Amino acid sequence: MMPHPAPAGAGPVTGRLAAAPRAAHGAAEPGTPGAAELGTAEATAVFRACLTALAHPGRLAALPQTGPPQTARHPVLLPVLALADLMVSVAAVDSAGRDDAEATAELARVTGARPAEPAAARIVLAGGEGAPDDGVAAALLGRVHPGTPEAPHHGALIVLAVAGLRACGPDEAPAQVAVQAPAEAQAPGTAAEEVWELTGPGVDGAARVAVMGPGEGFRAARAAVTAGFPTGVDVLCVAPGGTLLGLPRTTALAPVRAGAPAAPAPSAAADAPEPAPTTGEESAWATQE
Repeated sequence: MMPHPAPAGAGPVTGRLAAAPRAAHGAAEPGTPGAAELGTAEATAVFRACLTALAHPGRLAALPQTGPPQTARHPVLLPVLALADLMVSVAAVDSAGRDDAEATAELARVTGARPAEPAAARIVLAGGEGAPDDGVAAALLGRVHPGTPEAPHHGALIVLAVAGLRACGPDEAPAQVAVQAPAEAQAPGTAAEEVWELTGPGVDGAARVAVMGPGEGFRAARAAVTAGFPTGVDVLCVAPGGTLLGLPRTTALAPVRAGAPAAPAPSAAADAPEPAPTTGEESAWATQE
């Protein structure tokens, strides 16, 4: 079945995320920090942040803090905890790209989702303990399921930890920005900054963001996996502080080089939020697996 129609200007992933947000089924056991249930209000706030990020690529969203700093969950876990349920399958890989059976089992237990291999999962967590580098992120894009022409909504959603994210002005290039990644999130010298220019549905003209972690390899792998639209893979990039960038499969990425011309200016209506689908039909994406 084809995905339900999305709001005008939004990528197809908007429709697939338009099911009601959910709270997880159970709390984590001692010794498994982070993978614990979200309350209804928390799940709703995370859901809305994900919806905004994917409906407006290039417009950074902020995930809510879900507890005091000493007990707060790692931000990259939040989209998985809010979006996964018994109708979908989940998988986890660590920052080196290795399948993480323990994390997969824990996410499945907490959310009620079915555990799966990354090649078959509908939601894939990448880097729950740290940000994967460019090569690992690129390789993962080649492993996950892109859906089929008959069921493109079965393409995976990757929730990817990145070392840093920030919005850029229309004339900024890599030499003019500096993303500061917390030392505990990324070892020095293992992540390079890129400035990306995003275009496509949901973007008014073009938007620029600075990203630390995924780079040339990730961009090339993503271009290959999204070339057969409507099949493809959608990505949520999550920085250590909870900043969120949505990359639906319809969004084109191009690196911004030093000295590149400024991006087209957005229209005056660029900041007006698009209405989210509210009909019951929009929740059907999760039942088609």
